[in-house]
Amino acid sequence: MTLSDKEQFDAEIIKNHFSQKYDTVQYCTGEDPPDIYLEYDSKKVAIELTELHPNLYKNRTTVYNSYKNFIKNIKIDIPDYTNYLVVFCHANIKLNKKRKKDIENFLKKPNTEMQKCINGISVKINSKKIKQKIGTIDTICFNINHCSRDINTVSKSLMDVNIEHVFMSIVNKAIERKKEKCKDVVKPIWLAMHDSYFSRIFSQSKDESIELYKKTINTIDFGIFEKIIIIFNKEIIVFDRKTT
Repeated sequence: MTLSDKEQFDAEIIKNHFSQKYDTVQYCTGEDPPDIYLEYDSKKVAIELTELHPNLYKNRTTVYNSYKNFIKNIKIDIPDYTNYLVVFCHANIKLNKKRKKDIENFLKKPNTEMQKCINGISVKINSKKIKQKIGTIDTICFNINHCSRDINTVSKSLMDVNIEHVFMSIVNKAIERKKEKCKDVVKPIWLAMHDSYFSRIFSQSKDESIELYKKTINTIDFGIFEKIIIIFNKEIIVFDRKTT
């Protein structure tokens, strides 16, 4: 198989990390699964690579990115020292000009716990205090099986759970999916998940992101994976099944 640019990037980051611990480290492509084989000193391990964000695992990345970019470019007033997390629940509904306009009007003067259904899209705002003065805004999307015009129904099932639980649920789902895909791969096998954005919408610093992962990974059954690696741009953290 041929690695994508992002997979190549992740493989190099993993190689560089383990090169600090071992004399000889190299990798080669796998059969998908796994994506790569890492060789260090006299050992060889299979590694499955993946990207972590809420909707990648339903092949709805394009729709998810349209919501993320819409919120990124929206012009609304946000109080100092405040972060707004805009939560969308919908049945894979694409944004058109009318939906964008209606949602933007709804978000013009956001406040804590605003929620509304707009053209089949359930929209809710959660707020939290942050250390930096300038207010920030992020978004997360949940795909549901059908359009809902009842914001209370959606809130009860998806949006009213605490943030740590949402984070844990999505990470666990990603790991379970890869367990199934890699069940026949010759052991040992590791799982490496690239987080370029996901944890930032739940935390405001690198330390908070790492703490979220520590809490989450400590509750997860590693199953077939000997290690779970989280990649943050050019840094990684490694969780070992034997010590978590």
